[in-house]
Amino acid sequence: MNIFYKIVLVTISSFALGVSASQVSTSGIAEINVRNYETGTQNTGVGYVVATSSSASAVAKTLVYYCQSGFTLGGSGESSYCLSSKQANYRCPTNTKQQGAFCVTERRECRFDRNNKISRVTRNSSNCGGGSPSYFWNGKEVPFSARGAYTEGVKKKSVSYGTCKGSITTSSFEICGMAVKKQNATAYCSSGYELSGSSCIKKTAALKKWV
Repeated sequence: MNIFYKIVLVTISSFALGVSASQVSTSGIAEINVRNYETGTQNTGVGYVVATSSSASAVAKTLVYYCQSGFTLGGSGESSYCLSSKQANYRCPTNTKQQGAFCVTERRECRFDRNNKISRVTRNSSNCGGGSPSYFWNGKEVPFSARGAYTEGVKKKSVSYGTCKGSITTSSFEICGMAVKKQNATAYCSSGYELSGSSCIKKTAALKKWV
């Protein structure tokens, strides 16, 4: 009759098993196949091994830590853990648009300062120079091809010069266009995950099995 004993071992002596120590892992389960039994037992410190003659054999097993799909294994030994990380979700207040991690508000407004204005030159004589108006938005001159997105607002300033056998008048107006404002969106995570910066983290104990 074949009898199998499975015992958690730290060390297994060659005396008890009739095999060299290099054949058995120092951490694992040894399967003892006793064919000619009742020749003795030995205390290993964490359990008893029963062995008989040189026909006794041992098979070492290794404890393996692993994670389910979508998780990464970290740590080592009994401190092993499984980690899942994904991008956080974002939400924005009503009447705003979400663009990635930002909430964008667009509204039409009129501005007038040194960085936002329309300057227009008029003349009352062919001797005086003139030219097309200049558009400035956020401190940058608006290209002619993009001026259709802006309109002329209230006149704020007018200066006339009489130096060209006539006169020229430079007038400054408000410039009106779509103002885009950005603010940080509110980050959040789905159930079971914790927010860490711009990521959602889930940490669980590692799974384990004997192989």
